[in-house]
Amino acid sequence: MPLGKRTDYGDSRYAGVEVDFCADVPSSLQVALNGNFDFILTPLVHPDRRPPGPPEKPGAPITPAFTPENSMNLPTEYGTQVVGKVSDWIDPDSDDPILSKQSETALKQEIGYATHLSIQ
Repeated sequence: MPLGKRTDYGDSRYAGVEVDFCADVPSSLQVALNGNFDFILTPLVHPDRRPPGPPEKPGAPITPAFTPENSMNLPTEYGTQVVGKVSDWIDPDSDDPILSKQSETALKQEIGYATHLSIQ
């Protein structure tokens, strides 16, 4: 993706830094801003998170897609300075039908979550 053109520094471009998943995004963003970066790229959810499979018994409780422990919490004012990254394991085109279905579900959930957070 080409860097966006800045209007406040002549011919300068925006520059960001990728950070590991963290629950405290504002602190990570502040460190990046102090290092003269304009935004951070961070996973939307913890790298170990996988969507739950179907309930084993009909009527069994469904595990929530996102919990505070496995997803970022972001105040809305930071939305323009955070770029969300979907999980690396997601592969909707996989030959494995289980992985493909799991990937499709996770991709929809993560994009929906990014929309909910109002981030890029």
